[in-house]
Amino acid sequence: MMTSSENNTSNAEHEIRNDDKTKQICRVLYDFNANADDEITIKAGDCVIIEGRINDDWLYGYTISDKSKTGRFPTTYVTQ
Repeated sequence: MMTSSENNTSNAEHEIRNDDKTKQICRVLYDFNANADDEITIKAGDCVIIEGRINDDWLYGYTISDKSKTGRFPTTYVTQ
C-alpha cells in the first residue's frame, strides 16, 4: 500500500534540468489534459515556454496564453 506522499507528486519532487539556462519556445502538437496537480493542460497549436526538462519523457513550463500556471507535460507532445 502506498502512502499519500507516495501517491502525490509535486513540482518539488522533480529535478528540473535546464543546463543552458535559456528558455525554449515550442509549439504543441497534440492536446494533453492534465491528470495531476503538477501537470498543465496544453492544446494543439498552443505555444509553450520550456523552463526545463524533468527527464526524457517530461518537460516543465507554461503556455504563452496562461503564464500563471506552470507544470509538466509530455516531451512528445511538443516540437523541439
